Amino acid sequence: MNFTPDGLQMYLLIASVTALAGTLQSVVGFGFNLVAAPLLIFFLKDPKEVVPALHLSWFLLGLAICLRLWHQMNARRIMLWFMSALPAVFIGVWVLSQLDESNEHFLNRAIGSVTILATITIALKFHRPFRHEKPWILASGGLSGLLCGSTGMSGPPLVLLGLNQGWPAAQFRADLLGYFTLLSLSTIGICQWQGLITETSIRYAVAGTPGLTIGFIAGAFIAKHIHGNRFHYVAIGLICATGVLPWLM
Repeated sequence: MNFTPDGLQMYLLIASVTALAGTLQSVVGFGFNLVAAPLLIFFLKDPKEVVPALHLSWFLLGLAICLRLWHQMNARRIMLWFMSALPAVFIGVWVLSQLDESNEHFLNRAIGSVTILATITIALKFHRPFRHEKPWILASGGLSGLLCGSTGMSGPPLVLLGLNQGWPAAQFRADLLGYFTLLSLSTIGICQWQGLITETSIRYAVAGTPGLTIGFIAGAFIAKHIHGNRFHYVAIGLICATGVLPWLM
């Protein structure tokens, strides 16, 4: 498909995608970049513009949500994730800055394959909660940071760990929101340092912000009906779909 939108068409496309992604983010606590990044890269073609734009779109709304949900958050878990993710973000952003069309597809498909395999393992109940969580929290944070900088899709390692550990859904959603907001702020700074914050990425971010806001408000109503096993199945389905997307593009 050779289609690159421009003008009003581009703004409507970006707003529609971010509205869908924002709704999913609001419902399960993750999913914004997982859905928005592959779809927007498919239509807009350039991950070097899309990934920074998504972080710019998310940060202000994420900050407002964190101020509302801070009392539900596990600050220790969030900081362990963040401290292990931050050094890896530098590596991920550097990888992003070096991508061309050939190795971009290879990277996205490799990540998609690993994501599908890990998700199927969890879905089939081949999982066992770790007694000592800290090393796994640090490891998942490091991998999340690497994926965040290179693809914008930082959620799968954390979500798979949370599902494996059986963390309570409401607190887990709040922790993810807090972590993603911290990580987005850091990634914006690193992208700026690498010269990846451009006029185009800012334009994409402006186009995406209204859709994201509308989607998050809609998702807040839906989230009231997603608990326990429903959260588990929605999360697994979302991650698996994300793993399939790079192979369809």
